[in-house]
Amino acid sequence: MYDLEFNQDFLEFCYHYQTVIIPCTPYSPEQKGTVESGIKYLQNNFITGRSFNDSSDIRKQLKDWMGSYANTRIHGTTKRVPKEVFEMEEKDKLQPLPENDFSFFNRGMRMVGQNCHIHFENNYYSVPSCLIGKEVTVRWNEHLLRVIFEGEQVTLHQQATGAGNYITSRSHLPDYKVYSQTEYQARFEAKFADMGEDAHAYFKMLLLQKESYWFRIARCVLGLKEQYGVEAVNLTLKRVLYYQATDLVTIKNILEKKLYLLKEEPRLLVKSSDKQTGQTGLFRDLTYYTQNRGNGV
Repeated sequence: MYDLEFNQDFLEFCYHYQTVIIPCTPYSPEQKGTVESGIKYLQNNFITGRSFNDSSDIRKQLKDWMGSYANTRIHGTTKRVPKEVFEMEEKDKLQPLPENDFSFFNRGMRMVGQNCHIHFENNYYSVPSCLIGKEVTVRWNEHLLRVIFEGEQVTLHQQATGAGNYITSRSHLPDYKVYSQTEYQARFEAKFADMGEDAHAYFKMLLLQKESYWFRIARCVLGLKEQYGVEAVNLTLKRVLYYQATDLVTIKNILEKKLYLLKEEPRLLVKSSDKQTGQTGLFRDLTYYTQNRGNGV
């Protein structure tokens, strides 16, 4: 019993021409005698005694020899003319050749980076995100770049010109990387709008105040929605919107202490006296919501 191991180029050649591989037992030349005898006949009757200028000359002489002699003679074993056997019995059984010739591809290995790309000749090509951190086989020719994992082709790219280019297929990226900045923002805005008018207004304010990392706060707020419910979060965002606040400490404290149930203040004052109206009273500032340890009092 032998474990067969095929050369990858040979496998791809056979696949391209839809041929079946029939291996022989090692060190058993009698199992492929017919094939070997044909090669021996070619060497002794065509190559021996001839000279060739180049590959084109070889092909021309071989075609002339096959048409004028090899295929028109009476075969030593079958006692029949090969050309006649081909025309009468074999030709109709052959499948048509592929439209394109077989393309040979060079071979190399690459590691898939955390950004779902491999580096090849100073450019970057995307690979399905499920292969991050895995080693893949790279096959390439003059125009194409193929990426293979465990014997299966996982993607095919046109080779890029220049250097530093990213050739990316959106289907290769995980969900959180698929969206452009505009699409990503719209996705979040829709979720805040679903919570209520105040939540939507808060999201717009967040974009203005935290342009560079708004999505971090937005993700946390959406997580709080799952914990405290839509109504509580919407009322909380209404309260923090009043103070133009964006920090998560304030938002969490209002939710935990249910401070969103308090009556909303008309102004940002602490316990003091209003010199214009003469009115005194307790007016909560933002610090109250950040540091308050009570239960809605």
